[in-house]
Amino acid sequence: MKTRGFAIALIVVFVACAVVLGLSGERRGSPRESQTGSSLTAGGVELDLSVAPVKASSGSPVELRLSVKNVGGRKITFEFNSGQKYDFYITDTGNRKVWQWSTGRSFTEAFEYFSLEAGQVRSFAETWNGTDDRRFPVSAGKYVVFAVFRGSWDRVRGPVMVGGIEVGMES
Repeated sequence: MKTRGFAIALIVVFVACAVVLGLSGERRGSPRESQTGSSLTAGGVELDLSVAPVKASSGSPVELRLSVKNVGGRKITFEFNSGQKYDFYITDTGNRKVWQWSTGRSFTEAFEYFSLEAGQVRSFAETWNGTDDRRFPVSAGKYVVFAVFRGSWDRVRGPVMVGGIEVGMES
Protein backbone atom coordinates (compact mmCIF):
# COMPACT_ATOMS: atom_id res chain seq x y z
CA MET A 1 0.00 0.00 0.00
CA LYS A 2 2.88 2.35 0.88
CA THR A 3 4.50 1.66 -2.52
CA ARG A 4 1.24 2.40 -4.32
CA GLY A 5 0.98 5.70 -2.43
CA PHE A 6 4.51 6.61 -3.49
CA ALA A 7 3.75 5.80 -7.13
CA ILE A 8 0.66 8.03 -6.98
CA ALA A 9 2.68 10.81 -5.31
CA LEU A 10 5.36 10.50 -8.01
CA ILE A 11 2.72 10.85 -10.73
CA VAL A 12 1.25 13.89 -8.94
CA VAL A 13 4.71 15.53 -8.85
CA PHE A 14 5.16 14.86 -12.60
CA VAL A 15 1.75 16.34 -13.41
CA ALA A 16 2.31 19.32 -11.09
CA CYS A 17 5.65 20.05 -12.74
CA ALA A 18 4.07 19.88 -16.19
CA VAL A 19 1.23 22.18 -15.13
CA VAL A 20 3.56 24.66 -13.42
CA LEU A 21 5.90 24.80 -16.38
CA GLY A 22 3.00 25.06 -18.82
CA LEU A 23 1.19 27.82 -16.93
CA SER A 24 4.29 29.84 -16.13
CA GLY A 25 4.61 31.03 -19.71
CA GLU A 26 8.15 29.70 -19.86
CA ARG A 27 9.31 27.70 -22.82
CA ARG A 28 10.00 24.24 -21.51
CA GLY A 29 13.23 22.87 -22.84
CA SER A 30 12.98 19.42 -24.29
CA PRO A 31 14.75 16.97 -22.00
CA ARG A 32 17.89 15.55 -23.50
CA GLU A 33 18.98 12.21 -22.21
CA SER A 34 21.99 10.03 -22.66
CA GLN A 35 23.18 7.16 -20.58
CA THR A 36 24.64 9.53 -18.02
CA GLY A 37 22.57 12.72 -18.03
CA SER A 38 19.12 14.26 -18.19
CA SER A 39 18.38 18.00 -18.31
CA LEU A 40 15.41 20.32 -18.08
CA THR A 41 15.36 24.10 -18.51
CA ALA A 42 12.63 26.23 -16.92
CA GLY A 43 12.48 29.87 -15.90
CA GLY A 44 16.10 30.61 -16.78
CA VAL A 45 17.39 27.64 -14.78
CA GLU A 46 18.86 24.42 -16.12
CA LEU A 47 18.55 21.34 -13.92
CA ASP A 48 20.91 18.53 -14.86
CA LEU A 49 21.01 15.04 -13.37
CA SER A 50 24.06 12.89 -13.92
CA VAL A 51 24.63 9.31 -12.79
CA ALA A 52 27.87 7.32 -12.83
CA PRO A 53 28.30 4.50 -13.47
CA VAL A 54 25.16 3.41 -15.31
CA LYS A 55 26.12 -0.25 -14.85
CA ALA A 56 27.22 -1.47 -11.44
CA SER A 57 27.39 -4.55 -9.27
CA SER A 58 24.61 -4.95 -6.73
CA GLY A 59 25.69 -3.18 -3.53
CA SER A 60 28.34 -1.02 -5.20
CA PRO A 61 28.16 2.81 -5.15
CA VAL A 62 26.47 4.89 -7.84
CA GLU A 63 27.18 8.64 -7.79
CA LEU A 64 24.16 10.91 -8.23
CA ARG A 65 24.57 14.62 -8.99
CA LEU A 66 21.96 17.33 -9.46
CA SER A 67 23.36 20.57 -10.88
CA VAL A 68 21.37 23.80 -10.87
CA LYS A 69 22.63 26.41 -13.34
CA ASN A 70 21.40 29.95 -13.87
CA VAL A 71 21.25 30.17 -17.68
CA GLY A 72 19.40 33.50 -17.59
CA GLY A 73 20.91 36.95 -17.74
CA ARG A 74 20.24 38.03 -14.16
CA LYS A 75 20.57 36.88 -10.55
CA ILE A 76 17.95 34.29 -9.46
CA THR A 77 16.96 33.67 -5.85
CA PHE A 78 15.54 30.29 -4.89
CA GLU A 79 13.09 29.84 -2.01
CA PHE A 80 12.70 26.60 -0.04
CA ASN A 81 9.99 25.87 2.51
CA SER A 82 12.37 23.71 4.56
CA GLY A 83 16.05 22.85 4.83
CA GLN A 84 15.61 20.17 2.17
CA LYS A 85 16.78 21.55 -1.16
CA TYR A 86 16.77 18.35 -3.25
CA ASP A 87 16.07 14.64 -3.20
CA PHE A 88 17.03 11.59 -5.22
CA TYR A 89 14.72 8.63 -5.97
CA ILE A 90 15.44 5.20 -7.36
CA THR A 91 12.51 3.21 -8.76
CA ASP A 92 12.29 -0.16 -10.41
CA THR A 93 11.06 -0.39 -13.98
CA GLY A 94 7.51 -0.81 -12.64
CA ASN A 95 7.79 2.70 -11.11
CA ARG A 96 7.87 1.32 -7.55
CA LYS A 97 10.12 3.26 -5.17
CA VAL A 98 13.20 1.30 -4.16
CA TRP A 99 15.30 4.01 -2.47
CA GLN A 100 14.93 7.66 -1.55
CA TRP A 101 17.86 9.73 -0.31
CA SER A 102 15.80 11.69 2.24
CA THR A 103 14.28 8.62 3.93
CA GLY A 104 15.06 8.77 7.64
CA ARG A 105 16.57 12.26 7.45
CA SER A 106 15.33 15.36 9.25
CA PHE A 107 15.29 18.88 7.84
CA THR A 108 14.77 22.29 9.40
CA GLU A 109 11.25 23.63 9.19
CA ALA A 110 12.04 27.18 8.13
CA PHE A 111 12.17 29.06 4.87
CA GLU A 112 15.64 29.11 3.33
CA TYR A 113 17.06 30.92 0.32
CA PHE A 114 20.09 30.92 -1.93
CA SER A 115 20.94 32.90 -5.05
CA LEU A 116 22.84 32.19 -8.25
CA GLU A 117 24.33 34.91 -10.43
CA ALA A 118 24.01 34.54 -14.21
CA GLY A 119 26.09 31.54 -15.33
CA GLN A 120 26.67 30.28 -11.79
CA VAL A 121 26.13 26.59 -10.88
CA ARG A 122 25.39 24.85 -7.59
CA SER A 123 25.56 21.06 -7.38
CA PHE A 124 24.20 18.52 -4.93
CA ALA A 125 25.78 15.06 -4.87
CA GLU A 126 24.92 11.87 -3.04
CA THR A 127 25.80 8.19 -3.36
CA TRP A 128 23.35 5.33 -3.80
CA ASN A 129 24.99 2.18 -2.50
CA GLY A 130 22.79 -0.23 -4.45
CA THR A 131 20.48 -0.97 -1.54
CA ASP A 132 16.80 -0.35 -0.90
CA ASP A 133 15.35 1.88 1.84
CA ARG A 134 15.71 -1.02 4.30
CA ARG A 135 19.42 -1.28 3.40
CA PHE A 136 19.12 -4.64 1.66
CA PRO A 137 21.07 -5.02 -1.62
CA VAL A 138 18.78 -4.68 -4.63
CA SER A 139 18.31 -7.54 -7.05
CA ALA A 140 20.06 -7.59 -10.38
CA GLY A 141 18.02 -5.64 -12.91
CA LYS A 142 17.25 -2.19 -14.22
CA TYR A 143 16.48 0.80 -12.00
CA VAL A 144 15.54 4.39 -12.82
CA VAL A 145 17.03 7.50 -11.16
CA PHE A 146 15.16 10.79 -10.60
CA ALA A 147 16.17 14.00 -8.85
CA VAL A 148 13.86 16.62 -7.40
CA PHE A 149 14.88 20.24 -6.91
CA ARG A 150 12.63 21.58 -4.16
CA GLY A 151 13.14 25.29 -4.79
CA SER A 152 10.79 27.88 -6.24
CA TRP A 153 11.88 30.92 -8.26
CA ASP A 154 10.27 33.63 -10.32
CA ARG A 155 7.11 32.08 -11.80
CA VAL A 156 8.25 28.48 -11.31
CA ARG A 157 6.87 26.84 -8.18
CA GLY A 158 8.81 23.75 -7.15
CA PRO A 159 9.36 20.98 -6.72
CA VAL A 160 10.70 20.27 -10.20
CA MET A 161 11.69 16.73 -11.18
CA VAL A 162 14.32 15.71 -13.70
CA GLY A 163 15.59 12.29 -14.61
CA GLY A 164 14.57 8.95 -15.89
CA ILE A 165 18.15 7.70 -16.20
CA GLU A 166 18.36 3.91 -16.26
CA VAL A 167 20.96 2.13 -14.14
CA GLY A 168 21.70 -1.57 -14.57
CA MET A 169 22.61 -3.55 -11.44
CA GLU A 170 24.38 -6.83 -11.99
CA SER A 171 24.79 -9.73 -9.56
